[in-house]
Amino acid sequence: QAHLSCDLGRGLPLRECVDRVNAYVIRHRGGAEFATLMAARLAPDGSSVELVDAGHGLAAVQPRQGAAKLMKADGGPPLGVADVPYDSTHIQMGSDDRLLLFSDGLNEQRGPDGNDLGIERVVSTLRVDGDVDLDVESLVALLRAHAAGLPYTDDVSLISLKFEGISDATVS
Repeated sequence: QAHLSCDLGRGLPLRECVDRVNAYVIRHRGGAEFATLMAARLAPDGSSVELVDAGHGLAAVQPRQGAAKLMKADGGPPLGVADVPYDSTHIQMGSDDRLLLFSDGLNEQRGPDGNDLGIERVVSTLRVDGDVDLDVESLVALLRAHAAGLPYTDDVSLISLKFEGISDATVS
């Protein structure tokens, strides 16, 4: 985290920052160790977010109006797995849009019937009239109900972010 924060603070492009963290992890890892990461950088004007997926991160956008959409986040393998350059994805965001970032541990959780929860169910749980708290609460409830008491098969990471835009008074 400190390495990534330092590179971002120096103004390096997000893709380059993730490339540099990956190289660091490769140099310092032991055995088959790796880490997953979803790195995000908000555009200065608040109109878009840049994402780099290092591993199995997923993203969905719930626009202010209309249905939620799964977004493809480019990137590469988990950090420490291969010395390859990472790609990034830019997603346009409008005022009051919400961005959901989640790990594959959410959608790949198996239920008692052996079926995965599934990306479609995750995305369809987002609601236009919801908010960031409801996004997380609804998805955690969905995960628990689907698992039905079974242990989670993978770690689960989940965050919902609301884009409020940047007013003209805050832009200099």
